[in-house]
Amino acid sequence: MFHRKKQGTAEQLRFLKFPTASDFMILSVTFSKPAKNISEILGADYVRIKIKRMSSSAAPASFAGDGSDGAYFAELYTQKQVFHRKMSEKQCAAFIEEHAGKTFKNCVERTESEEITFMANRRGDITRLVKKIPGAADALRIGASAGGSPEAERKDEPRETAKRGKPGSVGGAAAGGERPENINSPYIGLISSCSDLISGRCASGAGQNRRKKYLLSEGNPVPFLVLLGIMTSEGKVIASKHDKFRQINRFLEFVDDILPEILRQKREAGEDEKVSVVDFGSGKSYLTFAVQYFLTEIRKVPCEVFGLDLKKDVIDYCSSLAEKLGLRNLSFAVGDIASFGEEKRPDLIVTLHACDTATDFALDYAVRHGAKAILSVPCCQHEINAQVSKSSVAEDSALLPLVKYGLIKERFCALVTDAVRGEILENNDYRVQMLEFIDAEGTPKNLLIRAVKNPRARKDLKDSDCGNRGNRAGEKLLREIGAKQKLLSLLESFGR
Repeated sequence: MFHRKKQGTAEQLRFLKFPTASDFMILSVTFSKPAKNISEILGADYVRIKIKRMSSSAAPASFAGDGSDGAYFAELYTQKQVFHRKMSEKQCAAFIEEHAGKTFKNCVERTESEEITFMANRRGDITRLVKKIPGAADALRIGASAGGSPEAERKDEPRETAKRGKPGSVGGAAAGGERPENINSPYIGLISSCSDLISGRCASGAGQNRRKKYLLSEGNPVPFLVLLGIMTSEGKVIASKHDKFRQINRFLEFVDDILPEILRQKREAGEDEKVSVVDFGSGKSYLTFAVQYFLTEIRKVPCEVFGLDLKKDVIDYCSSLAEKLGLRNLSFAVGDIASFGEEKRPDLIVTLHACDTATDFALDYAVRHGAKAILSVPCCQHEINAQVSKSSVAEDSALLPLVKYGLIKERFCALVTDAVRGEILENNDYRVQMLEFIDAEGTPKNLLIRAVKNPRARKDLKDSDCGNRGNRAGEKLLREIGAKQKLLSLLESFGR
């Protein structure tokens, strides 16, 4: 439930008290919709800034905080680059106070207990929306009863007062599920995700029986997850990293699904069984490390994994981690897809959130080099959206309503982009599926293109001509909305 409060102008916003470490820990902040003079204020044309809290063990040495165990890691995005900065707790709080709703019209701040959204309109009025996080109150009660830090509760807020419960109860709750009375708390009305735990209904372990079984299971320390700050050394997943943990496991499920087909094709082609994997735009390389670990340690398949990215500082960090872990079959390099080398023929090509046409360059490389499988999660499909307008579509076209409204047009163009990509891949002998990568709550960029090479496809396509029909269908759709698509252009120039 949102609690809406109008705060007035940007000048008045300076009187607003922002949450700090002494209130509730700031976990992440995202700034978007920058002001036109952003480059004058911050020195570059940033379009988005993300700040996340990192444990000292997860942060690179060069990003360590000022002696605290919770340095902040900032990612500053321009249209084409990402810059990294370190921040202390005080610097983070000061940056939020200075720029939320002012330099950036939108700011979403997440603490341990609530999600706060700042939105500024054209007149400079700023609206503050507060969304309480379900279960936060109970989590704080549990932490306090377990001897947690007194910083977990705000000193200037009335604390809960409850009658002492029977032995074995949590936070004063009786074993029979009776809730404590006379609670004076700012969290009244929250829907508690911890209610079963507090009422003791999880004591039988029934909840644990419903727990999803992951390929990388919680409770078993995975070295790369520990170093990347997702797991503790005891194998427990850090609370703020559960979404990333689920994302990694979900991706490995897709790898596991196509692995038998890759190995079968290699055997039929008389190739050695070593599987070659390339991650284009590997970034922080969560998935790159995960694929190497999964193939080597879980499936016991010989492999060679390679990560490629344009950001030198991230590649240097990932290379140092691989060296620290002693991973001889995992390597990283700085560069783009064109610099990877025409002579290489990887078996599996991976892209996760490669921005806009970077996905097309990766798919083009995969097709031209005969990759046996592709796993691609596209991101930021701007190319077609920038070309399409009401004037580019015929007045009598049934598609006209889909390009009239900005948000609908953006989503429609993203779907067209990926649908055309699928048609092109099918026309180049791949069996293609469009799948949900992760639930939309985890990330809105949740479409995954899974394409597996079909050696029989060329003969089948010649017999049925369905491949040419598919390609023509994609081209017809693009003509109807007056747009061009990068992957189609790349493969046409190659003669495919």
